[in-house]
Amino acid sequence: MFDTMKTQDFTPLQRVNSVTKTKHGLLASVDDEFLRVDVITTELVRIKISVGGVFDETPSYAIAVEPKLSEQFSVTTKDGVTSLDTGGVQVEIRHEPFSFVVHNQRPADSWQYLYPVSIEPVEDQNGSWNYARSGNSFMLRRRIGSADHVFGLGEKTGSFNRRGRDFTLWNTDVLNPTASGEFTGQYEKGDPRADNTSTEFDPYYVSIPFYYQQDPESGAMSASFIDNAYRGHYDFTQDEEIRISFDGGQYTEYFFAGGEMPGILEEYTSLTGRIPLPPLWAL
Repeated sequence: MFDTMKTQDFTPLQRVNSVTKTKHGLLASVDDEFLRVDVITTELVRIKISVGGVFDETPSYAIAVEPKLSEQFSVTTKDGVTSLDTGGVQVEIRHEPFSFVVHNQRPADSWQYLYPVSIEPVEDQNGSWNYARSGNSFMLRRRIGSADHVFGLGEKTGSFNRRGRDFTLWNTDVLNPTASGEFTGQYEKGDPRADNTSTEFDPYYVSIPFYYQQDPESGAMSASFIDNAYRGHYDFTQDEEIRISFDGGQYTEYFFAGGEMPGILEEYTSLTGRIPLPPLWAL
């Protein structure tokens, strides 16, 4: 479970060796791995980090149609930072120590952090980092506003706002004690998370690594979708940090900077597919 996973068990990537502009984004050599940014639209980018120096290009079952990539962007390098600009999103690759930051473009052409999804490194005893590995697992860390709201992750019970809770993405037959026992057994008796009939129990039947993040004052939204089918862990219990971990596979994440839920949902479902309308007789 996530709460037993310590950040010190993970080793961050340290140094960018080189950055090359590609037809659809950029490719960075980082230690013995590679980071790739693919531009899909002005407000949607995909970031991948290789495993063992190799990208897994196997078609994803989560994606209905491989997205058409854009060629409308620019890449510049200055003072140890390489920036990719689409006109709507800016991705910064910081060379040493390595980290990546995502910005979006606000009115009046002023660059600001992609808010409320802050793809911004977090400081700890190992320095500043937002991606690290431990064996087959990887962990992501990113800043979040203390009052920001988080929605999503599929069929989860409890409050629609996921702040203050941690979740496991691993489809479980909740009423089957053999299947749910792994999760109920880790808590003390009386803890509602140990009761598989409680709204505090987790995990449930559906696991979708997609969440919205919202600034409660402006209502502005952005979103994240991690395309990974391994067991995942999302921790929203901390005031100013989100931690995300997957037990294996490649890090592949889509960043949505649309600003409003309808536009983000349209972009997201264009990737994963849309449910057809039911027939009239079913209503």
